[in-house]
Amino acid sequence: MRQRRLLAATANLVDGMADAFAMTLPQRVVRYLGLSAPRVQLRPGAMGVVMPAGAGPVTLVLDSEDVYTVDLPLPPGVGVDPWKQAAMMAHRYMPLKPELLAWDLVTVRQEGQLIARVSMVRRTVLAAALHVSGRVAAVTTDGVGPQPQFLRLDIGRLRRRMGRMLVLLIAAAFALPAPPLLVAWTLDQQTAHMEQKLKTLSDDVKAARQLRDRADWQGNVLGRSAAALVQPPRRQVLDEIARALPDDAWLQDLVLGPDGMVLQIYGADPHAVLARFQAVPLFTNVRLTTEPEPGSATFSLALSIATGAPSRSGTAGNAKEGGGQ
Repeated sequence: MRQRRLLAATANLVDGMADAFAMTLPQRVVRYLGLSAPRVQLRPGAMGVVMPAGAGPVTLVLDSEDVYTVDLPLPPGVGVDPWKQAAMMAHRYMPLKPELLAWDLVTVRQEGQLIARVSMVRRTVLAAALHVSGRVAAVTTDGVGPQPQFLRLDIGRLRRRMGRMLVLLIAAAFALPAPPLLVAWTLDQQTAHMEQKLKTLSDDVKAARQLRDRADWQGNVLGRSAAALVQPPRRQVLDEIARALPDDAWLQDLVLGPDGMVLQIYGADPHAVLARFQAVPLFTNVRLTTEPEPGSATFSLALSIATGAPSRSGTAGNAKEGGGQ
């Protein structure tokens, strides 16, 4: 009896875990693992089924004529073992041979009284019921409230149910980490791809900057070269200055700057010198920068050199060549 109580406790634990899985998992998975089976009503004496049983594990429901039920009041107190109480009173409702009967009990409470409801069925009926379907998950009765499970203590049933739950737990152990690992792998691949794109973009930007710097440098070189090519020679500039100076003025100093040149001239009439320089095509932006001080005839004249402008000497030379021809 002690082993029976331990086996009953194990069966209750396994069935409770199976019910918990059945409530949380999808119905297809629950039925595939045999944790929840459809109910099939049997005829009296387990002589066939009322409706055909489908494929997969089924729960057989015995006819009420084949089940004998006895309510056994349990004494009040904590820790009362209903299986022990039922075993002590077995001689009253099983006076013949107990081995001819299969029985199970459930505890219910009626009007404040705890009752052990003992349900019995002949083993011949139970054997006939087990031959109705190839895969039987449970054999019970129809009614409201807790119902007996005549295969509750069947070792094979407990092994199958525990094996299914173990398979489910192993599958969950492998399946649950899969989505986070897949997400981490996807993020890692995306990060590596983004880093590669950023590296390629950085290399392209660096190459573009180098090309731009080289283009700017070449542009500056070409600009200086072009300015040097179109700028008149220094001898021509000096000849034009010498021609533009009147007889009563002479050049004292010449300062060459980035924007042109500044001439320091000694002469009696600065405005006449300014007019003569403004008439020269080679010179532009001619202006007086300083006026002569009282008692002095020195003044400064600023001007720029026009690139590509014909000088008077060049024009005269071309005219002379044309006349010679």
